[in-house]
Amino acid sequence: SAFDLQLHQAPVVHNYDRQLLTRMLVEIAMVDGHLAQAEEAWLMSFLNPAESIQELAKRPQITAAELQMASKGQVRLSLLMISWALALADQSFATSERQRLHAYASGLNLTPSEVQSAEFAAQDYVLDQAMRTAFQFGHDDYARQHVYQLGARIGMAQDKIAMAEAQFLRRNA
Repeated sequence: SAFDLQLHQAPVVHNYDRQLLTRMLVEIAMVDGHLAQAEEAWLMSFLNPAESIQELAKRPQITAAELQMASKGQVRLSLLMISWALALADQSFATSERQRLHAYASGLNLTPSEVQSAEFAAQDYVLDQAMRTAFQFGHDDYARQHVYQLGARIGMAQDKIAMAEAQFLRRNA
């Protein structure tokens, strides 16, 4: 998938970038006022075992200056894409999450096309995970309807959902 390809080409490996990503994820998870179970499970996979969500949530909001210190190049796109995927992990997308993600994009100096690329890759990733579950017992109308409803909730156009479904079916044929 585009998500996996991006992470393979530009992994988040520098210690500062990993710390920044962790803080970005905590902020995104908490920005809408509650931590959904799906967000928490996803977030826990990124945390250092010595850290807690509650402690990280007490830290001041990430500044543009901190974002400017992120590694240059495609790693910045990976930071935004992963954060965007977490925002969609609870299968909804709050305005406050979108605003925060755009603030990150601005601080990371990403172009509008890079921001769109991060958004689309995150949407595809979340939809792909849902299709793995929905289609595990077959590709029926009920499962397909569920996938299309999810895609709409996370901001995907019908043609993008159809393309994601076709790509999923091809990868898993």
